[in-house]
Amino acid sequence: MGIVNILFQKIRYSAYFFIFFTVYAQNSPLDFYHTNNSLYYFDEIEDGEISGVTWDSEDNKFFFINDEDGIIWETDSVFNILRIITGANFGDTEDIIFLPENKFGILTEAGKLYIGFIENGEDNFELNQNSFQEITFMNHQGNSGPEGIAFDEVNGLFYVAKEKNPMVIYHFSLSSIYGDTSIIPEISFDAELVLSDEIDDISALLFDQRTQRLLVLSEESDKILDVDPSSGEIISQLYLMEDYQYEGMSFYNQFYNILVAGEPNFYVKILRPCEASYINSNFNVQCLINYVLSLTGTCDLDLNFDDEYNIFDVLISTDIQNGFNFYRCTH
Repeated sequence: MGIVNILFQKIRYSAYFFIFFTVYAQNSPLDFYHTNNSLYYFDEIEDGEISGVTWDSEDNKFFFINDEDGIIWETDSVFNILRIITGANFGDTEDIIFLPENKFGILTEAGKLYIGFIENGEDNFELNQNSFQEITFMNHQGNSGPEGIAFDEVNGLFYVAKEKNPMVIYHFSLSSIYGDTSIIPEISFDAELVLSDEIDDISALLFDQRTQRLLVLSEESDKILDVDPSSGEIISQLYLMEDYQYEGMSFYNQFYNILVAGEPNFYVKILRPCEASYINSNFNVQCLINYVLSLTGTCDLDLNFDDEYNIFDVLISTDIQNGFNFYRCTH
C-alpha cells in the first residue's frame, strides 16, 4: 500500500473516531506539563540565593545567578557545578538570560540590563563589568522592581517584568542600539488589571517560541501562566508546589522541558509527560487535521518537536489514539 493511501486512511480514521468519541481540546503547551514534586538542592551553594537561571543552548550549560553578591554558578546539563563566576556586581541582580551571538543579559532590580560575554573555560574567573553594555530602561528604588526577563529571538524583542505594586510587563528592542544608553520601554498590556485575578506577583518570564507567547512565573501564587503578550489574555496555567520561593525559569532542553529555580538554592523540573493515557485525555486530533487542511486557525500540538503542526503530528497522535502505549517525548 502506498504511503499516500496510508496517510489518507489514518486521517479518515481520525475523522471517524471523533464521530463516536469525545476528547478534550488542548490549546496550550502548559496543558501537557506536570511536576514530579521533587526539589533538588545545590549542596555547594551555602551562601547566597538563586534569583534567576538561563540555559545556554549552544553549549548545553546552565547559569544560575545570585541576587546580591555578584556570583554566577555555571553547571553542566545535569546540574553539576562546573565553575563559579564572580564580578557580576551590577547591583541587586534578579535574572540572567542567554542571548544570540553567545551573549548574556543580566537584569537588576534598579531597572538596568547589562549585556556582554561570559568567557568559556574550566576555571573560576571574574567578570569585567566594564565590558558589558549598560541599558537603563527605568529607575526603581525598593524591592518590587524588575524581576524577570525574556527574549523573543524571532522579533528581536525583550520582555521585562516588574514584580508588583503594580505588576508591569514592558517590551523593547535593542536592534539598533550600541553602547551604554537609556531607553523608554513600551508597556505590553495592563498586567495588574489583566493578571491580578490569578497571580499576586511576577518573579520570572520565559518566551515560548512555539506559541509566540509568554510564560509568567508567580512566586507568591505558586503557578505559571501562559499569556498572550499582545493582550494579556491568559491561555492556561500550571500549578506548582506551594510555599516555595520560585525566582527563575528557563527551558532546559530541545523538548521544551522547563526548569524553575529558587531561593535559597533549589531547582525543580517540569516535564512533558510521556504516558499515552495522559496525552489521550488532553488533545484533539481533529484540531490537528483541520489545521493541516487549513480549515481552522492554530492547533498547538507539535508532537515531534519540529516547530510545525503538520501531517507527522497527525500520524503520531493517531498512533497514540490507536493504542500505541508510549510517546517518546524525552529523547
